Amino acid sequence: MGWPKELVLVRHAESEGNVLTAEDRATFDIATHKYGLTVRGKEQARLTGEYLNKEFGNFDIYYVSYYERSRETMSIMYPRAKVYQRAAGEPLLFSKREKFGRKAS
Repeated sequence: MGWPKELVLVRHAESEGNVLTAEDRATFDIATHKYGLTVRGKEQARLTGEYLNKEFGNFDIYYVSYYERSRETMSIMYPRAKVYQRAAGEPLLFSKREKFGRKAS
């Protein structure tokens, strides 16, 4: 696959962390990457998904961070999208040699 002709970026919808004050977040007993979406955020993701599907249809590839709010946003916008999830301990980036099984010379 060559370079994309179009790139669409979407920020996650409203999360629990977006509606908490700094003081509330300090006492919230959950890591920030595990914040889920609020009810409003779920509706935002649904509406965004409707718009994207109408304007663009399906995409060739989907990228999403490991943050719960990002994964949840994607799953609402494109429920059938196949999203790569790396295994624990797997590197975030691969060299071409590692990815395609070639040995370094």
